[in-house]
Amino acid sequence: MQFREDDVRAYIQGIMERHRIPGMAVGAARNGTPFFAEGFGYRDREEELPATPTTIFGVGSVTKSVTALATMQLADRGELSPGDPVQKWLPEFRLPGGADAGGVKIHHFLSHTSGLPSMPSRFYAQLRDIRRDPNADRMNLAFDPGEIYPIDTFEELMDLVAEMDYEVLGPPGAQFSYSNEAYGLLAAIIERASGQGYADFVGANIFEPLGMTRSGFDPGTVEAMGEVTQLYAATGEGEDKDVFAAPGWWEKNAMYGCGHMKSCVRDLLRYLEVYRGDGLVDGERIASAEAIERMTAPQVEIAPGLHYGYGLQVLPDYLGLTIVRHGGSDKGVAAQVGLVRDLDVTFAAQANLTNIPIDRVALAVVHAAGGLELDAEPTKPEIDILEDRLERYQGSFRSGEGASISFAVKDGELVARFAGGERTLVFHDEDSATVIVDEDVSAPVRFLFDDAGAVRAIHMRMREIPRVG
Repeated sequence: MQFREDDVRAYIQGIMERHRIPGMAVGAARNGTPFFAEGFGYRDREEELPATPTTIFGVGSVTKSVTALATMQLADRGELSPGDPVQKWLPEFRLPGGADAGGVKIHHFLSHTSGLPSMPSRFYAQLRDIRRDPNADRMNLAFDPGEIYPIDTFEELMDLVAEMDYEVLGPPGAQFSYSNEAYGLLAAIIERASGQGYADFVGANIFEPLGMTRSGFDPGTVEAMGEVTQLYAATGEGEDKDVFAAPGWWEKNAMYGCGHMKSCVRDLLRYLEVYRGDGLVDGERIASAEAIERMTAPQVEIAPGLHYGYGLQVLPDYLGLTIVRHGGSDKGVAAQVGLVRDLDVTFAAQANLTNIPIDRVALAVVHAAGGLELDAEPTKPEIDILEDRLERYQGSFRSGEGASISFAVKDGELVARFAGGERTLVFHDEDSATVIVDEDVSAPVRFLFDDAGAVRAIHMRMREIPRVG
């Protein structure tokens, strides 16, 4: 099957133009051999330095897969077990609202089923860098930097989680809600179980044996490797979108395990061979086949057709393919990596601007490799909800991480309102819908009802977001 390189390039360039993305790198490999690896635009727009497959970008929450892999490596060695109570390793760990933390296991952290709600801990962990950033006031922060305090250690993170005014979503294992705190604390467990620093353990047990020579965590160490991207941020949308250079990584030492790796497409394709090879890469055993099976098997359903394993999303039937993937975002960071076992294809895409459709770029490569249309999408039914039934969906919702959205009836339809304006909502059934943001971006939303039939929360962007009005 011929890979349509020119069509893929044109598709990527179209997305870059529409979303004003300064630079991007995209790659794919089949059976471990790269067949597409290219840079687009600039790693530094002002200096006109091109992006390439060896340009180092941030990977954001792709880091979670690395944290999960490190955890499973320790499990392979018998040094811990996913079934261990978290308090075996972190006796200081407490749940918010005084809930009993004794039943929370490492498995629940790995699968985002601990019951922890969406919380703003990452802002506390990044606060020192945010306060130093001269562009911070242009970033539309979801909080006032003067009203919170910095945290720097795992112990401070555990105190913050316990003391913030939140309630758990339910007992461990009952439901899925994405938790940066859980993965931040998995790094603490890795340190205590291994006796090594988190970054040191990952370097020795993942980066070095895989030959990932352009990957790391510490900004100074990474900068010394050379060819590191400039970071960019944006204000406004559409024709009013202004993209500007915004130097300075926002680090969070207390939560490194949830999202602060930096890498390049070349290294990421090498990393993904761990999953394609069931833990075996070039004859070297990085993890057991059982560990990889557990990471890539559906552990919990996020939404119909979408599951979570350990540090990885699982789509068991995406246009006839099984895709294992994860994305990431942060200031100046957008990334998506994954594996399509049916095709023996791995893929990676990175950019230096956040809040862009990086998933569409990655999927276009998958589609081309599988002989599908580049903009193909799974079909979903569309239904009309009677106007007198729409009123129950109205309300305002806000997550602990600052995401805010409201729904209102307008001209006989339900519309979504958020910082970017007002958008159309398409219902698939009485519980689920899709918010159409633009031609490249859409966001599924699931409505969660209480016993009386009222909407108590929504599930969006993998978080349970409570109703606030």
